[in-house]
Amino acid sequence: LIPAREGPLSVRDQLRVRRIAELARKPLIAPVSADAAAETLRVWRDAGAPAVLASGADADALARLAAAAGAVPAPRARREERPDPLVPAAAPGGHDEDDED
Repeated sequence: LIPAREGPLSVRDQLRVRRIAELARKPLIAPVSADAAAETLRVWRDAGAPAVLASGADADALARLAAAAGAVPAPRARREERPDPLVPAAAPGGHDEDDED
């Protein structure tokens, strides 16, 4: 659960949330107001918080929040993971010396 925040997330805040999500390797939960718009929910999802927590809301407010969550477009399909390029290592140098005494 990440701390509540007033107003929209700035790009810097989105990057911070994304970093926390990547370091924690767990989905985050973001507290939002019950009147959050679909765009706000999309920003939180893209930042690494796919779940939201709305407390103190009545049934109608929760229904509007659920409708806004339903209006959030699906995440873009990830392209296939690009393979890491393989760089051939230099062959170890051979010794052309003879051990003749």
